[in-house]
Amino acid sequence: MIYDLFIFTADGICLKSFEFNSISGSDVKKAETDLISSYLSAIYNIGLDLYKKKLSMIKFENIYYCFTGANDIIVCISCDCGDHDLNMIESILSEISGAFLSEYGYILKEWNGNRTKFENFMLPENFLTILNKKKV
Repeated sequence: MIYDLFIFTADGICLKSFEFNSISGSDVKKAETDLISSYLSAIYNIGLDLYKKKLSMIKFENIYYCFTGANDIIVCISCDCGDHDLNMIESILSEISGAFLSEYGYILKEWNGNRTKFENFMLPENFLTILNKKKV
């Protein structure tokens, strides 16, 4: 099951988030998405700074946070998928990252901090199909 999807900058500013299912019955509020994306960005950047490697996954018992980063954005999905589904999640992350950059990459180059520019971002159709079929 996929819980949340976050698209944020390398410095932790949440550009767009989606909540699909609740983790532990709690709703992720806007203020929490900013806090979560800041933490996730910090952890992602520690890997880049210390190890010169990109973080691909963090696991908290049965909850995975899977990452991809490209051109100053990071896309992260929280899910409880099994290890066998991680390749599919990585593929989805790459596609979402590509779709976001294709639509908004030019804005990010001279972005002034106005996050409302990203409100209309729609997820790729095949992600929604996978989500609706509950394969993940």
